[in-house]
This record gives sequence, structure tokens and C-alpha cells, in this order.
Amino acid sequence: MNIYIIQPDFNSVAQMTTDDEFGLDKIYQLLSTDAKEVRTIDAVRDYSNPENTDLIYIDDEGLLIDENYAFSFNDNAYFGRGIVIGTDEKGNNTSPMMPIEYYMKSIRLPDGLVKTEDFLHPPVFVPLD
Repeated sequence: MNIYIIQPDFNSVAQMTTDDEFGLDKIYQLLSTDAKEVRTIDAVRDYSNPENTDLIYIDDEGLLIDENYAFSFNDNAYFGRGIVIGTDEKGNNTSPMMPIEYYMKSIRLPDGLVKTEDFLHPPVFVPLD
């Protein structure tokens, strides 16, 4: 199975091949960075494309530290890394249905750590392209 890993700490979006036993423990491990160990995850969908059943796993507590890596996808900001995984009709993990180029066009990666704001006031950043 293939996945895509969004690594704002390395300013990259890359494809990765995994074994069949790709479970939650591996997701937590891949989402963790030198700035933060991930303990709680969330999954977001690409609502701009109703045909897309891929999920992006993110750090649900990414805003809870003063500085973190960040990326934006379809104008929504997320803190920490992201992992794109496909899903089938039963909810099982599969390779993403969309090609990596789709995500590379839609993801913006600022350089370095980004100052986060109070959890009740989510930050917004505008990428400089």
C-alpha cells in the first residue's frame, strides 16, 4: 500500500510504501516531529472534491504548543505533519485514490516553525508563493 506523507518540517510531500499492517501506532509515529510527539489524531476530508475518499490524518493537538510546523490544504491550516491514506467502502485503509500531484498542487508549506495562537482562536497563515 502507498501513502503520502506531508512533512512541513522537511518542506516536502512524498510517497511512501508501507506493509499491510499499517495501523494506528505507525500513524502516530509518522506524524510525530522534533517539535511535538503526537498523542491524539484526527482525520479530515477533501470537501472540495466529493469523489475523493482519501483521508488526511493530522495531529489533533497541533495548536497546543507555542510553535509548530504547519501546512495548508485547500486554504485550511493544519499544524504538524499529515498522512494521506485512501479508504474503501468498508472504511479499510487503501492507497490514496488521488495521485500525489493532486496534493502537491493543493498543499502549501511555510518555511520552518510557525507561531501558533490560543487554541480558541485558530491561526490562519497566507503562504507566500
